[in-house]
Amino acid sequence: MMQWIPPAYGLRSAEDSTNPPPEGKKRRQVRVVETPPSKETAAAKLHRALADIERANALLRTERAVRVKLERENAELRARLDQDVFVPLKAAIPTGFTYETIRTWAHAGLIASRREGGRISVGLHSLNERLARLRRRS
Repeated sequence: MMQWIPPAYGLRSAEDSTNPPPEGKKRRQVRVVETPPSKETAAAKLHRALADIERANALLRTERAVRVKLERENAELRARLDQDVFVPLKAAIPTGFTYETIRTWAHAGLIASRREGGRISVGLHSLNERLARLRRRS
């Protein structure tokens, strides 16, 4: 014998149920409760929508401000990286290259260099870039 399950909440009547009631019991009616319409006026809805838009705009303004600040800091850091640190040529000779090779590059303008008295100083940044280009070629 099948067990009778009362109709679930939201059914219009017990007839919607597939299980019949047991003998001697009536089918019960289930009332569907609908939520009443919102009493919020059109002006209140508009005010709430405008407040939501203002909050979103405030978030966008702060995000833009943070982005601008980070871009400025990145530009400053890149500029600092691009500045060459000049060291004496003898101290900057990389492994696998001779003093004359680096001096020739400096004289030809292939790397940043300056002359202080009789001493030649080369820019480490430009020297490293030159070496990276040579590695890529080979």
